[in-house]
Amino acid sequence: MSSLVAKFQKDVLDSKKSVTDTLRTAKVISAKLDLNDIEEWIGAELTGYPDGESTPNYRQATGTLQVENPYRGWITVAGGSIDMPFFHSIAQIEEFAKLETVYIAPQTNIPLLPPYASLPQRVVFSRTVFKGMVEAVRDRLLDWSLELEKRGITGENMAFDEHEKEAARSQIFNIQHFTGVFGNVTHSNVNIYDYSSIHQELKQLKIPQDERNELENILDELKTAPPETRPSLIERGKAWIVKNQELLGAGANIVRQALGIPDVV
Repeated sequence: MSSLVAKFQKDVLDSKKSVTDTLRTAKVISAKLDLNDIEEWIGAELTGYPDGESTPNYRQATGTLQVENPYRGWITVAGGSIDMPFFHSIAQIEEFAKLETVYIAPQTNIPLLPPYASLPQRVVFSRTVFKGMVEAVRDRLLDWSLELEKRGITGENMAFDEHEKEAARSQIFNIQHFTGVFGNVTHSNVNIYDYSSIHQELKQLKIPQDERNELENILDELKTAPPETRPSLIERGKAWIVKNQELLGAGANIVRQALGIPDVV
């Protein structure tokens, strides 16, 4: 009989197996090893994150704001790029990933100028953003399984012996030690024009060093730039976001915050 961790790895690598089912196996492993932090993360993925609380970075997605014009139907608001967190269970996220387009009503209406101010709103998302969320969870599960194996924690015969449990406890597999992997990512510590507040996040997103240097230079210039030169620096920042959008994904939001760019312009 293969070990529990080996079976878990096989399930993670099986693209036909739902991430929901794989998380259930991960929950068994974390419970048997008394890894409460990881079990808490798994529970949040399975049942959904509490509304209003922070979510992991990979659960942030950028959509397009639309309003319902009484004569023309749903129309896109110019510049209406909206970042939203998704609190749904991973099962619901997997269902979203099967749809071509997903429409979500914002929890509160986005402030808009007339003639859009009083019109019904929705945010449109491509299924690719939800596929990305599902694969992000799968990647994190794989990383965790490899860490367990590396430390000799295998779970033969569906059980872990005291040595394995002690190894798990001594190494402290918890959310804090998986910053950017398991940890909740909040943007409350992102300071305007402060590159240091987003440096680690950009590294985890694998933004190349030369690109990080360019953004750091822009933010440094913004700190002391007179008001008349700031618009051009902001435009450079926007161009930087567009150039690195593929790697940034939903992480573009923290760069916009550092640049002082509102979500809707």
